Amino acid sequence: MNSSIDVIKEGLEDQGVLEVRRMNTRRNGQIVPSASLILTFDTPICPEEIRAAFYKLKVRPYIPSPQRCYRCQRFGHISLRCKSPQEFCECGREAHTKESGCADPPTCVNCSGCHMSRSASCPILSKEREIQKMKVMNRMSFREARAVIESKRTVGTYAQTAASPLGVQRPQKKTRRPLP
Repeated sequence: MNSSIDVIKEGLEDQGVLEVRRMNTRRNGQIVPSASLILTFDTPICPEEIRAAFYKLKVRPYIPSPQRCYRCQRFGHISLRCKSPQEFCECGREAHTKESGCADPPTCVNCSGCHMSRSASCPILSKEREIQKMKVMNRMSFREARAVIESKRTVGTYAQTAASPLGVQRPQKKTRRPLP
């Protein structure tokens, strides 16, 4: 679809579309518009499909990527609001130039793992993605989604639960009263 955003919005208004945004992608270092669109509907639940021209198009919820600060490399905020010192995304130490020849191994500032802070293999990134998905799919706030995900992740093994004094509450034997 190479139509302008205004033409697309006008054509979809009768299906409850309030806003249309085109997503961008990066090709050869350049940011270019993609064919994907983000539609905002006037209902809390989006329809399964819409009709555009002679096409029947499937609709799915948009799950945004987690916010990552390019200043301190941490999740949950952007660099405009960051008060932390700048960190180098490869070694996780205070910012320095690539020309200075950093010989430190890659270290993630989020999980202290042996990978760069922007790595897709970071367990904190996968947790943040899980939170975003929970938030969108269950229509809850970020804070509520985080609490649900955290509670799922803190459940220990059976052995850990059994070993903790409050983890297992054994049923108490009922004492029978003597018959009169």
